[in-house]
Amino acid sequence: MAKEMSRGGEVISEAVRSEDSLLSTAPGCWDCLGKVEKFFCTRCGKIQPIPSLLDYFSLLGMARKLQFDSQKVENQFHALSRKFHPDFYQGKSPKEQELSLENASALNQAYRTLRDPISKIEYLFQLELGDAEGIRCQVPPDLLEEVLDLHSKLEEIHHLKKGDDPSEEKKIKTYLGAELIVLQGRFQKIEDQIQELSVKWDHIPAKDQAKSVERKNLLLELRNVLSQRTYLSNVIEDIKRTI
Repeated sequence: MAKEMSRGGEVISEAVRSEDSLLSTAPGCWDCLGKVEKFFCTRCGKIQPIPSLLDYFSLLGMARKLQFDSQKVENQFHALSRKFHPDFYQGKSPKEQELSLENASALNQAYRTLRDPISKIEYLFQLELGDAEGIRCQVPPDLLEEVLDLHSKLEEIHHLKKGDDPSEEKKIKTYLGAELIVLQGRFQKIEDQIQELSVKWDHIPAKDQAKSVERKNLLLELRNVLSQRTYLSNVIEDIKRTI
C-alpha cells in the first residue's frame, strides 16, 4: 500500500503528493497566467494540459506499485473522464477543445496501461529502467531441450497433416497433449513467481537510496521471468492450435 500522510484531516498518498508537486511547479494558466490546480486554472477555470512529467501512476492517483485497488483506479479514471471529456467542451475555444482531446487521450492510455497487469509492469520498466523495448521472448533455460523437442513434433505434425498417416498423427497429438499439461503447470508457476516479485517490489521504499540496487535487480529479475512467460504462452497457444 502507498505510504500515506495527513493534510488538514485529508489523507493523501505518495502519488497525490507527486501530482501536487508537479502541478504546483507547472507554469501558470495558458490563457490568464492564473494558478493551476488539478488540471484547471483557479482564476478562469479553463482546462490545462497534463504535465509531461506526470506519469500514469500519478495521473490516476497511484504510487508506483504493482498491486493496488483496481476499483480506486477505475474511480479516479471516471472522475477525470468527466472533467476531460470532449463532449463538455463543445462551444468552448479551439484551444480548450484541443486540450480536452489530448487530456482524454492520455487518460485513456494511462487507464489501459495500468489496468492490464503485464502492460503495467512493462510501463514500470520504462519509468524505472528506461527500458522502452518491452518484454522479450526467452526460453526458460531448464526447458530448452524439451522445447526443442516440442518444436520438432509440431513441425512433424504439420507435415503429417498433408499426408495420410492418422495413427502417427494421433500419437504425436497425444504426446503434445501431455506436454501441454506440463507447460500449463509451468506457466502457472511463473504467474505465481510474478506475483511474489510484485509483492516484493511494493514493499521496497521508493525513496530509500540504499535500496536502489535492490529495486533495480528485482525489476531485472521480473523482466527475465516475464520474458519466459511470453515464450511459454506462445508455445502453449501453438500447441492448442495444433491439437
